[in-house]
Amino acid sequence: MTLPPTDPMLLPSIRDGYRLLRQGHYQQAGRLAERLVATNNQNPHVLAFAAEACMACGDVRKSLRLIDQAAATTADKPFLLLKKARLLALDHQRQAFIDQLDHVLEHAQDNPILLWQSASLCHHNQLHQRAITLFEQASRLMDPPPGLLYELAMARHFRGDAPGAEQTLECLLQATPHAGPALYLRSTLKRQSRQDNHIRDLEQRLATLPAASTDRPGILYALAKELEDCGDHTRSFAALTLATREKRASYTYDIRSETAALAEIAEAYTQEQCGNGTGHTDTGPIFIVGMPRSGTTLCERLLCGTGQAVAAGELHIFGNELTRHTIAAASHTSQPNNASASLHIDFRALGQRYVHAARQIANGSKYFVDKLPGNFMFCGMIARALPQARIIHVTRDPLDNCYAIHKTQFFDGCGYACDLTELGDYFIAYRRLMDHWQNVMPGKILEVSYEDLVRDPRDQSRRMYAWCGLDWNDKALLPPPPSATFSTASAAQVREPIHQRSLTISRNHLQQLSGLEARLAAAGIHRHCQSHRPLQPGQATADMKSRTKPSPGATA
Repeated sequence: MTLPPTDPMLLPSIRDGYRLLRQGHYQQAGRLAERLVATNNQNPHVLAFAAEACMACGDVRKSLRLIDQAAATTADKPFLLLKKARLLALDHQRQAFIDQLDHVLEHAQDNPILLWQSASLCHHNQLHQRAITLFEQASRLMDPPPGLLYELAMARHFRGDAPGAEQTLECLLQATPHAGPALYLRSTLKRQSRQDNHIRDLEQRLATLPAASTDRPGILYALAKELEDCGDHTRSFAALTLATREKRASYTYDIRSETAALAEIAEAYTQEQCGNGTGHTDTGPIFIVGMPRSGTTLCERLLCGTGQAVAAGELHIFGNELTRHTIAAASHTSQPNNASASLHIDFRALGQRYVHAARQIANGSKYFVDKLPGNFMFCGMIARALPQARIIHVTRDPLDNCYAIHKTQFFDGCGYACDLTELGDYFIAYRRLMDHWQNVMPGKILEVSYEDLVRDPRDQSRRMYAWCGLDWNDKALLPPPPSATFSTASAAQVREPIHQRSLTISRNHLQQLSGLEARLAAAGIHRHCQSHRPLQPGQATADMKSRTKPSPGATA
């Protein structure tokens, strides 16, 4: 799976290039790639790096040309064939990616590492059943490493096979008994009970944890989760406090730059800009947006329950394509920030590109649901690129929502989650931006309250169906079939019948969350009064109708 050795003098430059890519310095990486290729255009290491840099800079054709050129320079091609598959996936060329993966697997029948990396690529591109098959093939050819077993367990979890996932994790934990991510995943596979839990096991693993281990936060997150499931809220929050404190100390994050970027978006996208909907007029995309752990996965499940709309998952396509178009626009115009630069992109082309890529993942369905919560940042851009798209904003009691985020161990993004002050600041910035979108695009975004949804799922689901132009059927309220895939932190909970257990979950920790609650209140964000009283029949529908008017052309 490795390329032939290269000139040791080149390795530091190539490593610097990949470091620049990881840090998001794409233009610098691109310039370095050009210099290296100019003097080493037959070196597969140089060409492979240059292909990555070109893809990051938005030059897809050159990226694929360079990776083909790299493959032509060496007989040891499987790694480069796999890299091309990855580049095609990054460019959202779904069918070309699958075809290239088939080409890779022609070389992989007896190569467990190639099978593993192919499986990992499938796993990260929502081909979970194929990933499971390839992980299993690789495992039969070698003593499976912990990383392979963890990905296999995660893929089984997403596919709804909790027993299979737990069995895989137990194999992993025999080899690495203190693996924090594995122990946390084991705890989230199901709701623990006082009769059946891992609390004592987790405490024993903590007691024997090596001093220099980085697994402590993961074990503490798992312990906090299981203690909460069993009703021991005091000890749960104490474990959570240790987990979040230690995890926050392990990474760099700047909340001010994050919130400033959201404010810049609001400043750039005025009512005039958002109303300039000359984009692609496809009526099929449905965006569900909001904060993580706000109920977006439940909304997705309900909207896709009748089969008229297909769940495409949490797609990063719109944001990636917006970034790519913005980088290109910024190179031709001088703007104070990325938000201002994005006003100069071709929104119609962006919309067409998004729909083409997303619909491939949705198996060609006319209606498909993109459930990436962070797309709340792009509501104005979505309105310009896809003026007929439907946007649903899921809201939740602010303190409940923030606590649900804080107690979740995120492995990608959500840098604000571990510190309650940073979490409060981000939540405030999110709410200000959503208020801005409602003000500049009245009637364009349907607001759905999580509290109303779980108390009155039929009426609230009917509202969503009408908003999206779908025909209502009570089948939507049934639990999802065993074959349904949910690639989110809510993968276990969303398979259960709709319940109200998560309402007012923060009330068990009001003292510990008092500073956060005061911070939100100072910004005018208060708890939902309705989350503390029974909902009267028909109240949810009446309340929500008064909050949001239907967009032009929508049935409501």
